[in-house]
Amino acid sequence: MNNIPNTLRLSKLLHPDYQNLVITDVVELNETTKLYALKSAENKELAYYEAGSYIPVFVELDGNVVERPYSLCSSPKEALKGTYKIAVKRSAGNYISTFIIENWKVGDKVKFGSPMVAEVYNKLRDGQNIVALAGGVGITPFYSMAKAVVDGDNDHNLTLFYGANTKDELLFNDEWADLEKASNGKFKLVRVIANEDVEGCERGFITLDIMKKYADVDTATFFISGPPPMMAAMKKELAPLNLPKKRIRISMNGDGGFHTDKKGSYKLTIHMGGETYQTEALASETILVAIEKAGLKPAVYCRSGICGFCRAYVVSGTYEFATDEHGVRKMDQHFGFIHPCCSYPTSDLEIVVQRAK
Repeated sequence: MNNIPNTLRLSKLLHPDYQNLVITDVVELNETTKLYALKSAENKELAYYEAGSYIPVFVELDGNVVERPYSLCSSPKEALKGTYKIAVKRSAGNYISTFIIENWKVGDKVKFGSPMVAEVYNKLRDGQNIVALAGGVGITPFYSMAKAVVDGDNDHNLTLFYGANTKDELLFNDEWADLEKASNGKFKLVRVIANEDVEGCERGFITLDIMKKYADVDTATFFISGPPPMMAAMKKELAPLNLPKKRIRISMNGDGGFHTDKKGSYKLTIHMGGETYQTEALASETILVAIEKAGLKPAVYCRSGICGFCRAYVVSGTYEFATDEHGVRKMDQHFGFIHPCCSYPTSDLEIVVQRAK
């Protein structure tokens, strides 16, 4: 670090490129999800973060190092005490999460990056009332936000609507009541169960009517996190409110990429670090996945189109974005830049990609 200018040293200390951690505890939350607690393997302070942030995990698989982001479900206060926590869910097609669940154990040393801001609370933008809409493992960033409210790090009201098919799918069931009690009325959880009647829970799906029953939707900023179909349904429910874009914060699912049922494949030509490579790119997977399958190591972090780390230039060919929430700026689109993590090929492609450090 001696060769780093003084103006960048603090940034490097707060946001190191990598953190070497060790797993201190593994808890099975339900049949598909495990909670991992970690601390520094080098007795260093952990990089700090804001509640709702995610962190990249680097996994070596078949000789390649692959990155995946996971939301931190620990609170910022826990990080100051030396602990990170992430929840990982086994899901079809997500081979990294499956690998972690089947292989990670207490005592293993693992490599993480630095926490990155996703859709976190911003006092100047978001106001006092936050309504969070969660499904599946998308509950994890809001678990961190609820803890931050209790700890006094986040000074806002939080009403959290948590949807699931059955009661057994809900995570952190033993902790929610304690958080509500300790929040002095600033945090409230509303469980919404689709397929069974459960005492103390709403039945069905999260709807605008249910939101109005428990929260002031006219003044709230909405945070949404969950599987893509759930997030699309929530945007539809909120549509009648005609809210400005800044009042709907969407945490895209970067864990495993986006999914499409399109068929076919194309030739992908990649210019990286002064060298040129060619590989196959399936229409059903993101361009980033095709690059990684070729054994290359592109710069990447969020895998959701938001951070811009994987920003690439399209020399030729056509593509389409995964969703309207792709995060690519209009000027970048105009000059031919894309985020490969949220873009699909629609023809043969030639692109210029940055290599990871």
